[in-house]
Amino acid sequence: MKRVFMFLLVFTMGLVFIACEPRVIDSEQTTVQEQSDFVGDIVAILENNGYNLTEHDQSSKDYFRDNTLADYGIDSEVTDLYMGDINGNDWIQLVGLETEQDAIDYATAILAAATSGEMVYRSGNAVLLTYSEVAYALFD
Repeated sequence: MKRVFMFLLVFTMGLVFIACEPRVIDSEQTTVQEQSDFVGDIVAILENNGYNLTEHDQSSKDYFRDNTLADYGIDSEVTDLYMGDINGNDWIQLVGLETEQDAIDYATAILAAATSGEMVYRSGNAVLLTYSEVAYALFD
């Protein structure tokens, strides 16, 4: 009887541990999906308001990481990089970063170094930089 009880206890504990195992793959997929939505939402707002956006390729993202982010001491992958304007006016730059904390660090660094009217909007892992009050007001 003692053996049966011990077997059932060990078996039950094994089931509990298996059921409580963290699902790292699922949370990583969710995080990636949530991050891409921040950039996508901002892109949709800009395009719906007449912005012509250019999405930059991987070599441009790498250049931005190695030069701009590195200048601020930020070590992050650039997931998205857009430049845009409306007929040459109301210029914007949209950067998607690897994590939300990287975006917070980047937005904070831009504002700390701001000398000529830069405006920054951050949502999740996305950072929008502009000098245009018109553009900034879309997210205010």
